[in-house]
Amino acid sequence: MKTSEVFCILLFLTPLFILSQWQNDTRLTFNSAVSQTSFNYGWNIAAAGDTLHVQFFDERNGGYTQVYYMRSLNQGVTWSSETRLSTSNSFAERGSLAVNGLYVHEVWQDMRNGWEIYYRRSADAGNSWGTETRLTTDAGNSWAPGVYVSGNIVHVFWSESRDGNMECYYKRSSDNGNTWGTDTRLTVNSADSWYPSAAVQGNTVNVFWTDMRDGVYQVYFKRSTDAGLSWGSDTRVTVTSFNAQNPVAVANGNNLWIVWCDNRDGNYEMYYKRSTNAGVSWEPDIRLTNSSGDSYNPSLVVSGTFLHLTWEDLRDGNYEIYYKRSTNSGVNWSADTRLTNASADSRYASVITSGNFVHTVWFDDRDGNREIYFKRDPTGNQLPTAPPAPVLVSPPHNSFNNAVSVRFIWNRSLFADSYRLQVSNDSLFTNLVFNDSTLADSTVYLINFTLNKYYWWRVNAKNNSGISPYSTIWKFGTFLVGIQPVNGDIPVKFKLYNSFPNPFNPSTKIKFQIPLLRGVSGEAGQLVTPGRDGVFTSLKIFDILGREVRSLVNESLNPGIYEADFNAAELPSGIYFYTLNAGEFSDTKKMILIK
Repeated sequence: MKTSEVFCILLFLTPLFILSQWQNDTRLTFNSAVSQTSFNYGWNIAAAGDTLHVQFFDERNGGYTQVYYMRSLNQGVTWSSETRLSTSNSFAERGSLAVNGLYVHEVWQDMRNGWEIYYRRSADAGNSWGTETRLTTDAGNSWAPGVYVSGNIVHVFWSESRDGNMECYYKRSSDNGNTWGTDTRLTVNSADSWYPSAAVQGNTVNVFWTDMRDGVYQVYFKRSTDAGLSWGSDTRVTVTSFNAQNPVAVANGNNLWIVWCDNRDGNYEMYYKRSTNAGVSWEPDIRLTNSSGDSYNPSLVVSGTFLHLTWEDLRDGNYEIYYKRSTNSGVNWSADTRLTNASADSRYASVITSGNFVHTVWFDDRDGNREIYFKRDPTGNQLPTAPPAPVLVSPPHNSFNNAVSVRFIWNRSLFADSYRLQVSNDSLFTNLVFNDSTLADSTVYLINFTLNKYYWWRVNAKNNSGISPYSTIWKFGTFLVGIQPVNGDIPVKFKLYNSFPNPFNPSTKIKFQIPLLRGVSGEAGQLVTPGRDGVFTSLKIFDILGREVRSLVNESLNPGIYEADFNAAELPSGIYFYTLNAGEFSDTKKMILIK
């Protein structure tokens, strides 16, 4: 529910970090030949429920790489033996995997007829596999395929040299891989376009790739809203004079997130940006890593408000797998977590989620030859509890000198995804002037409050696990104090004048003066030495019991004659005192409010 008597103008960001618990590395392959995962354009692991599917390529068959598959039925606790998927008499490698329910789809590049793209599927969660299907038949080389699935529609992207340079191509099946449409050329330019990577949601297909048309590698993007039947124009996503390459992307609703590696900082680092309007516009680039070594080959997955990222990093002297995540849709990111600690290289990781679990798989040289390794975090995709109540910051409780435009600030609650801010005319919140439960951040700017009026405000927090209690209730007022120099005269002594009018209802003016000369005497016989930046001055109102009810001035003032407005519309009739303090000078006078 949103009440819009007061309008929301601007949101700001504050940090959020959540810890996770990664378990030990698990070695999946045990043979004397090289076993390797694919580059980051392809998925090496996929999940459906508790079933995990892993693909890799292996040289155990006479030196020719072949594509292999294995699965776990219990979130990675135990694993099946390997199943060979390719039957090539030449090289078959660099595959990609996608799953939807019981259907498992695998593509790879194959040398048996020159480099072409091949496909194979399982309709029973990897228990058995159908025959291989050759997807490309052109004279050029077809490399680096990626496969994505949404319902019965299977999307395949790859890089292709049939046009004399590398271009990005696409084809699809609308019946779970039984039949396939024709090849679609996605890029048309004289420079190379490499390594397409897609983010698919329903009928919306977003494809990103590395492109050389601008003289350096940059990331480009295009979109289909009809499941790949037609495509929009190319859009340049990165705009730098340095190399930006190897993008990976994910989508959720109108949100798009992209991570790539970028050498604008002298070495390659992970950079990130997002769009909240389906790629129409993009937020600024955000640097995610800051290490002395290169960071390469990101893998990214989205699950609700969670984003999980892995990459390989040279900061430790050899390639190691690192991880970080965001729990609030990319607004903030955790610190880097080192996942591997081996004496040799660990590279080409893929990350996925399944329920509360986060899983990653990569290849590793720690055993003297290259093997496939797996690791999981059983709680990495889980919000452990409902958030605590937020703590209010501003406007302060019982403050009254607020403008009709107010910035509300509260401390972000741990685990919170969103907040509800309520502002009311009464302390029971029966007459709300603002009520919004969709606020993503902990600062909001509201306008159109009524002058000379009190308001009450409170905030609660929400995530998938529940809603926090409301914060404590704070009260603020919009009784603006106007303080202005009366004229250009520079007085020679301090003075606090009688307010006028007095008695008054509901407002009066209080005049006072700050002198220029050092050591001059005030009317009350006190001495003061004004500094170069003026004299710190306070003008406060007290009731008959000596309680402060208003602070009209609380700042350093230059020499001059000033007049402050005091509006007592919310105060009861009675005797009030106003006190001027400026340096060592102090004076108090009385005024009467009659209503």
